[in-house]
Amino acid sequence: MACPNPGCSWDWCSIDCDKLKIGRVKACSICVKDLSVDGIFSAMSLNSPNICGGAVVSDKLDANKACLGNLGAKDACIQNLNANNAKLVKLVVNDLCIAGSISGTLPLNCSKYEATAVYSTNTSYALGSFLDFNNILSNPSGALVASPSAYHAPVDGNYIVMLQIDQQNLVPSPAFGPLLGVPVANPQLILNGVIHRELYASYLTFFNQQRSTLTALVKMNKNDVLQFKYKVLALNQASGVSEVVGTVDILGNGSADDQSIIKIELLSVNCPQPEPPQPVVPCDPVLPCAPCTPAQCNPSSSIPCGPCAFESK
Repeated sequence: MACPNPGCSWDWCSIDCDKLKIGRVKACSICVKDLSVDGIFSAMSLNSPNICGGAVVSDKLDANKACLGNLGAKDACIQNLNANNAKLVKLVVNDLCIAGSISGTLPLNCSKYEATAVYSTNTSYALGSFLDFNNILSNPSGALVASPSAYHAPVDGNYIVMLQIDQQNLVPSPAFGPLLGVPVANPQLILNGVIHRELYASYLTFFNQQRSTLTALVKMNKNDVLQFKYKVLALNQASGVSEVVGTVDILGNGSADDQSIIKIELLSVNCPQPEPPQPVVPCDPVLPCAPCTPAQCNPSSSIPCGPCAFESK
């Protein structure tokens, strides 16, 4: 294909080549109604105030800025993309900001922010002291420590917490006196040294065992400390309903099956304050190419056209 006369306006009704190589093009206007390339379309340098393309079909598209009504590409590297409809097999981004909505199939959450601990064996426990679950079954983030048990929140968020205490052999101290009435178990979640959640669960009459489970949704900031206590309330002849001073045996066998346990898992993270939604800027309308006319040279142009050549298989 011969090179058109040198000038600042090149108009072709169609370019259909197996291979098109362009070293450098300087033009006031390049108008191509349809450009179809089987392989890769690439240009070393392209300077033009106006580029009008009705359709670009390529396996690979590299562009600094692309505004398209419909984009379908196997490999697209674009610094700035505005698209009405983009279909991508794989999307990898450093920063993704979506003002509207997103839909699709999300993978199952696999969180390292969870912990489980139990007692390795039946253990005598002083009522009202901090619980110490000495057998940690799961603690991938290292947030749970022992002696006594304490969970240091690794991230801001909402945590689901379960505390189950199975105990027997309630023995009040001689100073407290005999137990009157039915005792009440009182497991507690202590957040930063303050009671955050607690439960009252009555014993069964004439039965010296108690099983109570406290489950709560706890909002924690990073580095908050969550600890655990177990108390028993009973009627005292001198002071009325009081906290029992004494001991119980906490049941444990080293497993999580129907034994005393603590279990913590991050349910959701705290979202930052939302920024005002940014308006979606629509793409500029695609202007149709003007009818192709015979190539003409503009002698007054200050940008001379260089020689070019086309290669085809």
